[in-house]
Amino acid sequence: MASPDHLLSVPVQARSFQGRAAGIVTRVAAASIDFIVVIAILGAIYTGIAAVTFIVHPSSFHWPQNLGWSVPVVGFGIGVPYLALSWCTSGRSYGATVLGLRVLGRGGCRLGFGRALARAALCVVFPLGLFWVPFSRDNRSLQDLLLRTTAVYDWSAVRAPADRVVVGDQLR
Repeated sequence: MASPDHLLSVPVQARSFQGRAAGIVTRVAAASIDFIVVIAILGAIYTGIAAVTFIVHPSSFHWPQNLGWSVPVVGFGIGVPYLALSWCTSGRSYGATVLGLRVLGRGGCRLGFGRALARAALCVVFPLGLFWVPFSRDNRSLQDLLLRTTAVYDWSAVRAPADRVVVGDQLR
């Protein structure tokens, strides 16, 4: 049994939601923040490439053109590891941290790297799977259903052991 002290940092109004499956609005907002993070990283990479090109050839510099499929391919290469590493370590991406969410596996356990990687790839390739949440009895996306994961409200700063996480007011 976890100490109830872990909820002291959780706002009083949010404590009743602690451990419940997150709804569509919160999950879309978290995904939007994560999308902005990936776009910012992608922009930084292309700006870095442009800066190096300028330094090497300043007289013939021009911004990269005809990027074509490189943007979504590099975006996939950034987004999938970003989400997978976030979910298998703390269970939270930056967007999830901002909105008080945590992604969990079966039985409330943290995701292993394989499942986190599969979930991240599915989320990046098919983000519309998130819109299954309002139709699901358990507020689960298509990715959650396929991989037996869930996203719950968890504002707690307590980091539980790898096989157990804080859900509600209990350590499971």
